[in-house]
Amino acid sequence: MSFDPGNPDNHDLVIQYVIAYMACEVCGSEYGLEDVQIIDAGADAWAMVAHCPHCGTEGLILAIASPLDDEIVESDPFFTNQWNPGLAPLTRHDVDEWRAFLADFHGDMHDLLGAGD
Repeated sequence: MSFDPGNPDNHDLVIQYVIAYMACEVCGSEYGLEDVQIIDAGADAWAMVAHCPHCGTEGLILAIASPLDDEIVESDPFFTNQWNPGLAPLTRHDVDEWRAFLADFHGDMHDLLGAGD
């Protein structure tokens, strides 16, 4: 199976791929297929507008696309219907907690990410 992002027949698949990996930046709600519209598509770039079904925020999504070879398509969980993030979308509360934590954090990225070592 090869995938050509410039092919108009693939519009729904491109939107599904985007919404599988993105959520509203304001409230963390997931987008549905009906919440994202392609406003411009070229051979290697897409412009989409997303409307959050929960808070009403509209956002612009720009994606750089290129044809995927069969190996990438076969190994990407999205294309093989095995994708399951296992995590709920971030909430405003999650962001507020991290903001408070980072405001008092005085280490570097190694300290932050290496805490479990």
